[in-house]
Amino acid sequence: MVAQDLIATASHCVPNKENCAGYLWVFDYRVERNRKLKDIVPATDVYACKEVLVSVLEKQSGADYALVRLDRAVVGRNPLAIHNGKVDKKSELVEGIVVRGEDVTRISHLAPYLE
Repeated sequence: MVAQDLIATASHCVPNKENCAGYLWVFDYRVERNRKLKDIVPATDVYACKEVLVSVLEKQSGADYALVRLDRAVVGRNPLAIHNGKVDKKSELVEGIVVRGEDVTRISHLAPYLE
């Protein structure tokens, strides 16, 4: 999520830019440690695609990204902070650098867990 109603994803995940209404994004869907899938997700955690604003899928460059507007603003979550490459001159720290031991989040497909 990069804004309250926008998500960034892979272009191959939304191949039909003209009619994206059939695509859904679910928040808080997870696989438990025992690889058991969560069976019930509240409808309030399910968001539909309203429109695909940008979609780039290029074999030569490897570019594969899309910007999708959801059917409504996502509630209870903040957009992802994106690294802007700026340096804080007072502390000389580069914003967005991941430090060893710091928590990070990975977003991926469930396919490896379904084998």
